Amino acid sequence: MPSVEQMVNEIQAILSQVEANTSATAKQAGKIREDTDALKASVGSLLSTTEAGFTNLSQGLATVVDRQETTNSLLEINDTQNKTIICWLGILADLGCKQLHRLDRQIELQESIERSTRRTLQITELVHAREALELERQHELLERIEECCPPKRAEPEPCFKPCEEKRPPVRGGQITSFQPLAQQG
Repeated sequence: MPSVEQMVNEIQAILSQVEANTSATAKQAGKIREDTDALKASVGSLLSTTEAGFTNLSQGLATVVDRQETTNSLLEINDTQNKTIICWLGILADLGCKQLHRLDRQIELQESIERSTRRTLQITELVHAREALELERQHELLERIEECCPPKRAEPEPCFKPCEEKRPPVRGGQITSFQPLAQQG
């Protein structure tokens, strides 16, 4: 059996070892605490940077959406104007077609009238030669008067009803500028 002194020495050795281990553990606990505090600071910085990034992203997306709404609105206006232009072109094409048909009929009618008038004039000049000369002189006099003072002509009637113009309102444009937030850290 060991002596009391040996037992005390062994206990003291164990206590010294416990004390050394406790001191090492305390040092390790201090290092862990320092590392944990540094980690908390890094996580806090990361959180604030992430929050600023999400704020910037949301503001940027809001600006993009606003600009897209403005673009869509302007495209609707452009579409309406294009429809108006197409309507006017349709009216002009219809009007040109109607004029062509009327002109063709007028040419036929005028050619027929000219043939009949020439024939009648030739017959009349043969029968009434003296009167035909007098009419020719009067016609020349009337032409000279009209050169000086031309007769007034009637105003032409309106051709068609104008197209209805619809202008949709411009939407968007609520966000005038976007400045990203400064990142922290």
